[in-house]
Amino acid sequence: MDSKKHPKGVEAHDDRITNLPDDLKSNILERLPLEEAVRTSFLSRKWRYTWASIANLAFDVYFVKAPESTKFIDTVLLLHQGPIRKFYLSSKDLTVVPIERWILVLSRHGLEEINIRCYSMWRMPSCFFTIQSLKKVYLNDCILKPPHTFCGLKLLQFLSLDSCTISDDDFEKLVSSCPLLENLKNVFFFKRFLVPVYLVLNNKSDNYEITMIYY
Repeated sequence: MDSKKHPKGVEAHDDRITNLPDDLKSNILERLPLEEAVRTSFLSRKWRYTWASIANLAFDVYFVKAPESTKFIDTVLLLHQGPIRKFYLSSKDLTVVPIERWILVLSRHGLEEINIRCYSMWRMPSCFFTIQSLKKVYLNDCILKPPHTFCGLKLLQFLSLDSCTISDDDFEKLVSSCPLLENLKNVFFFKRFLVPVYLVLNNKSDNYEITMIYY
């Protein structure tokens, strides 16, 4: 008997996994941590790059050393195929990772929602302000400086800025240049932003919600 042969039951089980419909594969992968989803490429040739079409990418690298996490994220973004609808990143320090390169890649994949949680101050690259597909933005401890060429985020509906740094003029320009903005959340902003925000939004629409917490 050939020791390399597998029992028929095992072969049948492998075939069922290999030949799952593409939509079911995608549904399974969306429910797995991204690291585990990438490992499914070892299941079979048909699974090899199935993970590369996941539309929602979440990287929790707070406890991971920068070189390791950077290499993993670089690989995922390099091999990714199709749209990236949501991008979540939690990191201890974004000053040691190529955030500008990642944002640039995301800008080419129809990104609709971005959520970056960092626990040290970091600067948002200018290419972020060109992502016209954005609908929801969640940022914290971020320095924001829109470029002079900034013409607004036309589809943005929700903006959450937690302990971010931005000048009065740039903040007013950012808010007033987003015609569909309905929900604005400012946490730990100085009180001087209160009047400009209300004035800008009152001139646009009544369909908005503002949450502000000051220190």
